Amino acid sequence: MAGNKNAYVEANNLMSAVERQLIREDNVVEAKWTLAKAVSDCRGALTDEEYAAVLERSCRLMSLHCGNHEQLEALEAILDWLSDADIITEEQYARIVRETDCGRWL
Repeated sequence: MAGNKNAYVEANNLMSAVERQLIREDNVVEAKWTLAKAVSDCRGALTDEEYAAVLERSCRLMSLHCGNHEQLEALEAILDWLSDADIITEEQYARIVRETDCGRWL
């Protein structure tokens, strides 16, 4: 499948914007939902390799700033949505949770 170069650039630009928002700890849950929806939306527009790169980066970003049970519950709701949509695997779900600050204590 041929990828849409604009979709790949847009996905990376969005992830960079979300990453800046997460670093500032500004509306973290909203930023993660934005990221999840973007990953879902770009799935058909990218090559398999591009999508894998976008998904991997998104998984790393999802684990940022999750140090208490409220943040973990919000993250799990996002991950449940991604899992139900067959966007992430059970292994990816578990890895994201494990890599959070909160998950390291579990």
